[in-house]
Amino acid sequence: MSVVLEFKSKEGLNAERQIQVFIDYAKSLTAFDRPDMPLDWDANNWAPWKTARCGLCTFLKAGVSAVKARPSQASEEYFLEPEIRDFAKAYIRYNLARQPKKNAVEIMALRAVEKALLDLKGRALIQSVDENVLSQAAILAQEIYPGSCYQVGGQLERLARFLTDKQMIERPLIWRNPIERKRDVSTGHRSKKAEAAEKMPDERVLDALAEIFALKPTAHRDIVATSMVGILVSAPSRISELLELPANCVLKEWNRTDEKEELMLRFHAKKGGGFMKKVIPQVIADTTEEAITRLLEITEEPRKLARFLEDHPDEFPPHERLPQTGQDDILSPEQAADALCLSYNSKAGSKRTNLRMWLKTRLETAQDKFERDPSYEEVVSILSEALGGMPPLKKAAAANAPDTYTLTLRKLNTVCRKLYLPDHFPYTTPDKITKHSDALLCFFYNQLNTQFDSVKPWALQNFTKNWLNNYIGASDVRAKLGGESIFERWGYRGESYRISSHQFRHYLNTLAHRGQAGELEIARWSGRANLADNAAYNHMGEDEYVDRMRALGVGENSKAHLIFKSKKNMPITLAELEAEGDRVAHVTLYGACVHDFSMEPCQLHRDCISCKEHRCIKGDDEKLNRIKKLKSMNEVQLTNALEGLENGYMGTDRWVQFYSAKLGRANQLIDILENPDIEDGAVIRMGVDVSFSPIKRVLAEQSQDESRQLSTSQKDSEQVESLRKLLGR
Repeated sequence: MSVVLEFKSKEGLNAERQIQVFIDYAKSLTAFDRPDMPLDWDANNWAPWKTARCGLCTFLKAGVSAVKARPSQASEEYFLEPEIRDFAKAYIRYNLARQPKKNAVEIMALRAVEKALLDLKGRALIQSVDENVLSQAAILAQEIYPGSCYQVGGQLERLARFLTDKQMIERPLIWRNPIERKRDVSTGHRSKKAEAAEKMPDERVLDALAEIFALKPTAHRDIVATSMVGILVSAPSRISELLELPANCVLKEWNRTDEKEELMLRFHAKKGGGFMKKVIPQVIADTTEEAITRLLEITEEPRKLARFLEDHPDEFPPHERLPQTGQDDILSPEQAADALCLSYNSKAGSKRTNLRMWLKTRLETAQDKFERDPSYEEVVSILSEALGGMPPLKKAAAANAPDTYTLTLRKLNTVCRKLYLPDHFPYTTPDKITKHSDALLCFFYNQLNTQFDSVKPWALQNFTKNWLNNYIGASDVRAKLGGESIFERWGYRGESYRISSHQFRHYLNTLAHRGQAGELEIARWSGRANLADNAAYNHMGEDEYVDRMRALGVGENSKAHLIFKSKKNMPITLAELEAEGDRVAHVTLYGACVHDFSMEPCQLHRDCISCKEHRCIKGDDEKLNRIKKLKSMNEVQLTNALEGLENGYMGTDRWVQFYSAKLGRANQLIDILENPDIEDGAVIRMGVDVSFSPIKRVLAEQSQDESRQLSTSQKDSEQVESLRKLLGR
């Protein structure tokens, strides 16, 4: 029998090639290699190669116990299928090398995908992943990893984007994590004053930062710190979002509702928030503008450097001390030292000595990185050659041999770009939202140090989200280096003077809750995709909620309070309206309705003033005005009906009867609501129910006592009379 091979599409073949290229690339990486024990790619247990910052995993199948990875129990059947195992290893090594973490949730997602592929496709081929496989993997994650299924779903979504971006599947995947984050239905942090105090900033710290900002600091690090704080207290933001703020982030738009101009900032919210415009409260808008103006003044030149680095990758950046030579001309030690802006003194050979020291330290750094990344080979070669041509002065004098200069601006450009370019250049973050040339927070290398003579105008600072927290909060790194916080620099002493950037987010969210902003508005203002996350940032105490309820009159049954609730359209219980039940009444245009809609719909089509189940509350002037408007409308309709009756139009007599009754009820209701002898807050209801309901009729027949029942003849006569009125006879 002949063998028929599967005919694969062009996209399918390309996906296979991309996957193999990715696997080969991951194998070439040196991440997690040890000098005495390189990472064994074929091993199914990578735990022995874990580091202090990163924990590695085993490649067991989903649901298999970790003890099965021990050499004494290890068996091929316990591990991922060979078809997907190499990709799983490549994916783990690639991701953890770029972002080390203690617990890799990625392997849980890969295990769920493998099982889903086997269940749906029969083979664990990663290029066969589609939306159905991902959805099945999400279901499996909820069964196998119930405690962390939300995080696994997030990793599945990330894997889908990765496969699409790297063209490892035949068609793009459009899939979102369907697993909802678990909600804490308890009072949680609200009842834990200690935890709330830890997450909320100290008022003294806020006052200190405000004082420093008002004193207009001149040191660049102080300008940056206070200005970033000024933005963080303007709108609840994550520190990583500030790194992506563009230089032209300020917007001013006209608010048609309030008829005033509003200040807004253009943000890219994390965790699914996306691009958005955040409104800045008017009370702090001037501070926000001033903070951004200060940042723009000290970051204009660094943005120009970033633009040059982007547009001229093969040229050394220009600056004031740069020698006027060609990119490939050999540089003397003095010229190379000037190009690198190295400090020097008046002693002869000072520039050469400092240049040699710079080359030596950079060579050590490059050699250390070369052990983990082969791409540093060219840098090591350039630095070794330059350092070899400049031996120490004593050896050079003893050998009576002149220096051999090999450095050029182009070689220096290669070295400096490899050693000094920020992570993710030209973008400020791995999400590739904003380039350094467009970013508000863009600085020269060492620009934020207090030693301004060490600034390197040819390199950019690798500015990360940790910088601000290290400078305004408690930092073990700063303590080891003997650095000062901004509070210590400005004379504020004590352990209480420290804060984290995320505390401002908690602070503003709590203020918004205290100001009774809506949950949706708070979530949108915070750039939060999940509305349920608002609770974690609300640190209002129980006493505050009790005071708020008391201010609203909860628990009071006074007449004045009933009027207040009616005017504000607040919930009113049936008991407050003198009706039976513990439900909340329905608010209407003219009062409240006690009808139970679970039994039947409204039988009068919202003709409220004709309904016995409707209640009006005396003292609510707005609803009284609405009844008067309704009365005026009925008068117009009755006038039209009377004219039609005079002209002999058929059926107008019934409309005359209908609107006469409605007008009479409206007049009666207005008279009662305007009667000064009736106290405000009194509950008014109609005495006659004109509605018809089969359910009411059956219930009434079953509950009425025989002594109260009408005779058959009386019933018949009433029904005949009702029909005559309906027919207008």
